[in-house]
Amino acid sequence: MGTTSVQRKVLVVDDHKLLRDMLKTFLEGEYEVLHAETAEEGLRIFRASAPDVVLMDIVMPGESGLDALKTMRNLDDKISVVMMTGFPKLETAEEAISLGASCYLEKPFEPEDVYRVVREGVDRTRERRRRQALEEEMKGIIWDLSSQSQLLIKKVEASSLAIQLMHDLQHPLGKVQRAVQAALKQCEDSAAPESVTSQLTLILQEVRHCTGMVSMCGELSRGGHEPLRQISAPLMLHQIIEEVSQWASRAGIRLDARMTVNCGVLMCHPARLPAALRAVLCSSVMSVAAEKGSVRLACGDNGDALSIRIEYFDGGSDQAKLGKELGDPFSPGDVEHGLGFGLAVPSRVIRDHGGDMQVRSAPGKATVIFITLPMH
Repeated sequence: MGTTSVQRKVLVVDDHKLLRDMLKTFLEGEYEVLHAETAEEGLRIFRASAPDVVLMDIVMPGESGLDALKTMRNLDDKISVVMMTGFPKLETAEEAISLGASCYLEKPFEPEDVYRVVREGVDRTRERRRRQALEEEMKGIIWDLSSQSQLLIKKVEASSLAIQLMHDLQHPLGKVQRAVQAALKQCEDSAAPESVTSQLTLILQEVRHCTGMVSMCGELSRGGHEPLRQISAPLMLHQIIEEVSQWASRAGIRLDARMTVNCGVLMCHPARLPAALRAVLCSSVMSVAAEKGSVRLACGDNGDALSIRIEYFDGGSDQAKLGKELGDPFSPGDVEHGLGFGLAVPSRVIRDHGGDMQVRSAPGKATVIFITLPMH
């Protein structure tokens, strides 16, 4: 993933021109150096340029550096401000730190001291701003999920499939919540941006997965009498595999797909069946997302039927135990047919097309989904 480098900015505020010129000479090879003679001028430049670090004298004509420090920290609480003074006093230094200064330098100072505090200040400011941006992004995602959930509740209340749909959504939305929590934890631990991007990719796909099932549920609840159409089985499968493989790869998940279907057509609803198969594959991929695991997909045909086998290594589940945990109306038999794995709605679509879906899972082993569909 490419990144754009932005020139790091240092603002020097001091009424002595010689010191300003000296600091500019020290720093301008590595930083863009801005300078101001008074605190008032420094605040104008601060508002206009958003520097990464400020070097500011405490005692200046007019407004003092400490007054300007208060204003700067109110405008941007992420900024690193280094106070400079030729008359060091303990109470002055303590006041500067209490007002939000990162540290202070006593004049005269060595170039090495300037390099160190500027480098540390820039890194501190940028890290704070990066975390703030990630936190705002997380808040936006959570807000969007909350809004979608409220809309979803209103839709499913009028649907006979409400129980199944809510059950299906519980599985992927639980993963969304855990992914958001993991991303926030990574922000707190200063995780690499690439890792956060991977988490956000999964969150996006989880939401799309939920949205796709909502659409399927809406189609089913309305009934619909759109005539079935002939769709090329190899073409449909290739499109689904290609789409899921792309985002799975970006999220660090391996999808091993093997297809020996070279011909044959399916009589199906042109939107529902592809969406159902895509939902099953997405659910399988996301089940191993936390472990960056792998999914195996095998598609074949015997002339009369299309067979799809999906295997993912999630540690397996006890089917009888799952059935008891789910309670009415879900039984162990329902689990075998995909209910309880976030697959109730896709399972119904597949059965409406004359097909069948079975799920097999055992503790300590992989989960395997078998799908068959009649071909013409």
